[in-house]
Amino acid sequence: MAVKDRSISQTLDLAKRAQRRGAIDEARAHYEQVLARFPANRRAKDGLLSLDAPDPKARSVDQAQIDTVMSLYRAGEYDTALKQATALQQQAPDIAALSDIRATCLRALGKPEKALRIYQAALASRPRDSQLWRNCGAALSDLQKLSEAEGCFVKSCELAPDTADLWYVLAQCRERRGHQRPAYNAVTRAIELDPSHVDALNLLGSLLRELGEVGLARRAHEQVLQTGRTRPARSAAQTNLGILAAAQGDTTSAQSHYSAAIETCHDNIQAHRNLARLTRYSPHHPHLDTLRTLSRQMNIPSSDRAFLHFALFEALDQIDERDAAFDHLKRGNDLRHQQLRYDISRDVALFKYLDLLTQDIPRTSSGMTGPRPIFIVGMPRSGTTLTERILSGAPGVHSAGEIPSLGIAASAILRQVRDEGRNRLALSDLETLANSLRSDLALYARDRPTITCKTPLDFRWAGLALAAMPDARVVHIVRDPMETCWSNYRTCFTSNGNGFAYDQNDLAAFYHLHADLMQTWQDRFPDRILTLPYAELVADFDAQARGLVSFCELGWSDDCLRPDAAKTPVLTASAAQVRKPVYNGNQRDWQRYEAHLAPLIEGLA
Repeated sequence: MAVKDRSISQTLDLAKRAQRRGAIDEARAHYEQVLARFPANRRAKDGLLSLDAPDPKARSVDQAQIDTVMSLYRAGEYDTALKQATALQQQAPDIAALSDIRATCLRALGKPEKALRIYQAALASRPRDSQLWRNCGAALSDLQKLSEAEGCFVKSCELAPDTADLWYVLAQCRERRGHQRPAYNAVTRAIELDPSHVDALNLLGSLLRELGEVGLARRAHEQVLQTGRTRPARSAAQTNLGILAAAQGDTTSAQSHYSAAIETCHDNIQAHRNLARLTRYSPHHPHLDTLRTLSRQMNIPSSDRAFLHFALFEALDQIDERDAAFDHLKRGNDLRHQQLRYDISRDVALFKYLDLLTQDIPRTSSGMTGPRPIFIVGMPRSGTTLTERILSGAPGVHSAGEIPSLGIAASAILRQVRDEGRNRLALSDLETLANSLRSDLALYARDRPTITCKTPLDFRWAGLALAAMPDARVVHIVRDPMETCWSNYRTCFTSNGNGFAYDQNDLAAFYHLHADLMQTWQDRFPDRILTLPYAELVADFDAQARGLVSFCELGWSDDCLRPDAAKTPVLTASAAQVRKPVYNGNQRDWQRYEAHLAPLIEGLA
């Protein structure tokens, strides 16, 4: 029975009875179920503490001292809280709560490696502590080790399967990995256990949006507005409704939702950042004053502060305060670079491995069942969204947007090949890839015979897809290198997959890696990859659009010439741009900031 099915008092009584008969793990699970929903519940906190120090007389630290440390933590005084928790633990090393507090402070101070070591050491004596597994997963998430983090979150759910919050955290991790369907399964489990879990409902709406179920997504966020009591949850719901409105081209409604989100929670930085992208600024615009005031506050988390700097860049760029604008842009990029811990050497190694693995790649000739895929790839911000909307006008095509299907299927095959110590792909690997990929694409295709997949970084796996699926086609969009990279550098992406974009040197290096790998695929599959320069597409739109549709072996419709009128929601940074008549946006815009872009210019030379 879950906590929601009985009173808190009953759950606490069950914990006490379990503790008296020596069932410590069972008692711990009951206390944690209560704390998952009511973190400040004193009886549950005292109960957990008593499990770690059963003999009150033997304890030299009391609950009041621990509460003092927790108050310091909540006030943002992490250094002081850490020092006091460390001192208290020296007096009472048997109290596990103190090691947990130390680790939590270390995470807040940006030292997840040290926090992880504390959690992992504690697991030796508390291997069935679901909260401890959750904490390990959180530290691993901070380190961007999301696969390992997911394993910890799965373990926590196995240990406390009736705790909604653990399923919610698992869903968050899967969503960050881009695994929307497994994330959907986890978050729906959380809501089954606790239908009033507003954070889970907001995440459900976000996942439904990413899966193309816009109506259901809206319903989930509206449910939060109807039932949610906390201001942060209601503000997040309004923000998500704004994202949905912007994706459908309703800028006025989007602005209204973002303003409502800010009115509910003035420090909702995501709402401020989204509103900034839709606002036309003047030097004394009230929202610019608000952004400046927020930037002077010291208690904004670094993740939010990065988005705030990008919002200030958007505003100051419009009023041509270039030096101040770029200062905020660089600070935002630096923060994102630190948070994502991107390492270009990993991509260098991956791309070399892909080249080696596919030098003599076999080709399948297996039966073609399920939707026929067209992969639209390239650097982010290169024109892939416009290309997708052109093809969406052709008969029998479903535009799936940015979906993770190819990346998940290809990564699974590469792991298997690596684990078996092989340096070449076998035909059976490609058959497995094709079967897995077609099954997943069928879930998105809505019974259409052709599906477009517009995940730009799928260029990494393009050769694998073409070898595995004889009917697949790849459209590679290329744009002026400086325009492309500048557009990346000035964009704070909502996902964590574009870590290269936040450092000028990494950005230039990644651009070259992308160009080299795509040339490799082009050499190996010359008839099945169309390289389409964005400048040529917009300069001679009619002819280029017809050539694109013909290459993809699709029927023609004049709707292909009206991408700005397509009804498909746009959930990328191009949402506003693609609803305008076709044009070459931001051409040479980077030259306004040329003095600040020397590393990028030199790197691309």
